[in-house]
Amino acid sequence: MLSIKDHTSSLRSEKEILSNWGNSERVKVTICCIVFNHFDFVEEAIKSFLMQETDFPFEIIIHDDASTDASATVIEKYVKLYPNLIKPIYQSENIYSKGIKPLSIIFSQAKGDYFAICEGDDYWLDKNKIQKQYDYMSENLECSVSYHRSLLIENGELTDKYSLNNKCYKDFDQIDLLKGRGRISTQTAMLRSNIKHLPEEYSMVTNEDSFLFVLCGEFGVGKFLEEIGPSAYRLHNGGIWSNKKSSMKSIKAAESYYWIAKYYERVGKKHFSSFFLFKSIKTILLSSIYSPLYNLLFMLKVGKK
Repeated sequence: MLSIKDHTSSLRSEKEILSNWGNSERVKVTICCIVFNHFDFVEEAIKSFLMQETDFPFEIIIHDDASTDASATVIEKYVKLYPNLIKPIYQSENIYSKGIKPLSIIFSQAKGDYFAICEGDDYWLDKNKIQKQYDYMSENLECSVSYHRSLLIENGELTDKYSLNNKCYKDFDQIDLLKGRGRISTQTAMLRSNIKHLPEEYSMVTNEDSFLFVLCGEFGVGKFLEEIGPSAYRLHNGGIWSNKKSSMKSIKAAESYYWIAKYYERVGKKHFSSFFLFKSIKTILLSSIYSPLYNLLFMLKVGKK
């Protein structure tokens, strides 16, 4: 099994990377990286960004959400080596705990026409990943998000297990995305920048990925690119989502569906609002930790809106 070390044993200098871009100066792709206490992992992520070979300019925005470990020192090490490529955002206080989503901050500062997302505890394996996605999406304007396979990292080792059911690796039409049926590993995704301004309801959800790909459905379809090598998705105790029990994931998913319903209600799409409200209630009722008290509180919350 290939690892990131097989691809990054000799990283190119910033000058070498920029030399492939010719006279083009406009940033085409922004690599968006969210970091929180990823000291043990973030260097692998950064190296996988720097190994990308493109004929267009890209930038790397890394948002450190006031990590309490030494993540910032690793980021700063690479900022000094690649000052024209890597743009760090260091928070003095954790904004996620205050209901502010780091991805919203990154998107607001991104210059690219496309956003490629990868959190600091994951990484990419294909050095041509963003070039292949950019080429496809620039030629197929109906595509609002492209994605590919992802492998699991378990106990620090890259496995041959996919992070999603193999049935998820397919194209999604616009209705699939709009109704939340687009199962996509976020660290594989490239989105168009027309999703740049995230709605206020996005800040309310825990399962942000689901909302993000629903929003992609507003602008087109999803494309699975078989020819791109897999990314690596890490399971570890510090993972915000992967570390949750399946029962808690169900509850958080239900809450996310509720806020997607509220978004659709606000923008006047009543059919989709009703769809997600029903999906939210159904998910709660089918949760494996059925709690009469929680469900009563949730139903009362829904009834007040």
